[in-house]
Amino acid sequence: MSKTILKAIGWLGRKFGLLLLLIIALLLAPSVKDAWQVLENFQPEAIIIDVANQTQETAQDKNSSVQVIIDRLAKKKAERVQLAQTQCILPTCTLVKESNIYRADVEIEAIAQILSYVEAVTRGAQICQEHLQNQSTINSLRQSVHDLNDAQKWWMPTSQAHKDSITKLKQLEARQTELWNSCLRYRTAASTFQVNQHTIKSTVDAKHAQFLTKLKEFNESKEQTLGQALTVLPSAILLLLGIILTPIGFKTFAYYALAPLATLMTRKFAIRLQPSASGELMVLSPNNFLQRIELNEAEELLFSPALLLRSAPDNAHKSTKYLIDWSMPLTSIASGMCFLTRISSDTKGIVTVGCDNVSNGSGLKIRVLDVPDNSSLVLQPRCLAGIVQNTNRPIRITRHWRLGSLSSWLTFQLRYVVFHGPAKLVLKGNNGIKVDPSNAGTTLNQVATLGFTANLDYSVSRCGTFYSYYNGKDALLDDRFSGSGFYLHEVSPGSRLNGPWGIMAHPFEIIWEVLTKAVGV
Repeated sequence: MSKTILKAIGWLGRKFGLLLLLIIALLLAPSVKDAWQVLENFQPEAIIIDVANQTQETAQDKNSSVQVIIDRLAKKKAERVQLAQTQCILPTCTLVKESNIYRADVEIEAIAQILSYVEAVTRGAQICQEHLQNQSTINSLRQSVHDLNDAQKWWMPTSQAHKDSITKLKQLEARQTELWNSCLRYRTAASTFQVNQHTIKSTVDAKHAQFLTKLKEFNESKEQTLGQALTVLPSAILLLLGIILTPIGFKTFAYYALAPLATLMTRKFAIRLQPSASGELMVLSPNNFLQRIELNEAEELLFSPALLLRSAPDNAHKSTKYLIDWSMPLTSIASGMCFLTRISSDTKGIVTVGCDNVSNGSGLKIRVLDVPDNSSLVLQPRCLAGIVQNTNRPIRITRHWRLGSLSSWLTFQLRYVVFHGPAKLVLKGNNGIKVDPSNAGTTLNQVATLGFTANLDYSVSRCGTFYSYYNGKDALLDDRFSGSGFYLHEVSPGSRLNGPWGIMAHPFEIIWEVLTKAVGV
């Protein structure tokens, strides 16, 4: 019940996480789209023209209040400060912020020009009035100087008052010229003023030189990426179709063309390792975690470290045998049949052994088979856990290479290890070992096959359905046994690291599995 609750909680947690991701994506999508649109439409020249057109009407109004424009300028500067303080993480967000700051700076420069213009317009009215007032003073002073000049005799020295009048007249005339020029500019300013776009662009571009460089790089990379994507898109689509369709095509061809041909050829040239063997086999015990094994006089039990000794006769002799067969050291080590415990007794007794499922966490069960005299069993030594043999007549183990057999190459099992009776074999398997008779003909999944009596004809057959093969649940070819005998298979075959992901994740395990299968281990 607790496992079900944990699975339900885990499922809900994953779905909730997916829901959060979808919500975040939906929330960010419009913002990212808007940011992209802003960057695509951003043009510095267009912004300057747009701001100039918007502010031109204010510049044309002579009645514009200087204070109103000053307030507007201060407000825009405050907005600019707020924009600068905005925090951004994504590069597009940073570029959008900089583009908004750019526009704000353009508006500030334009408003500053308007303020200068309006201030000039306001002072211009006063200057024109001052020009009119000073003209009468200048006229009077000119007449006075003229009269003094007429009264002045050539031999008489110029008086100080005369000199002061001339100096004052020159100053008033120079001032009057300045006033006239300013008044003239004022009178024509309302119709001729334009926002100086060149000055604004030079000033603002100097402030945002780094931003404009990044914007240019962004646009170039966008165009290059889009162009490259459009260029390679057809090839990418064809490659994707090839990746999708090639496994389907290959598996379809293999299932409907190669597999039937292989089945026909291997049945015609089936492997039979011991034609003269009887094919007899006796099951001495059902699958169990513990097995009671009877030892007679002159018999010994050899078992691997995969089993634990639970009980033995008090007078039993115990020793260590390093390899099950010194003629096959690599096979003994690879199958785990090394550092074996040897138990023998001078009298009849019972030895109890069990699986060490506590330390390795597996679900191994063991079974005892009797291989009588004149019978032999093809066996993968990896499932062997122990042997009961006569000390005077030890079990005979032979190796048979079949490099010229099509079945061997199709299953990639090039060598077969045969155990000859009389002997008792203690076998281990996930949830136990199943022993079934082979009548007219039997097919078996290769993953589960552990062995068969050596008198049977061994070949291959196409697996049951195409979908199970395509989905990776079954291999293309099953093992096929025909004749009168028995075949052995694991009740619950362990998972294999099939498929590309399994190969990439565990390459050394895959290589080891292939090599051990090739030599029949």
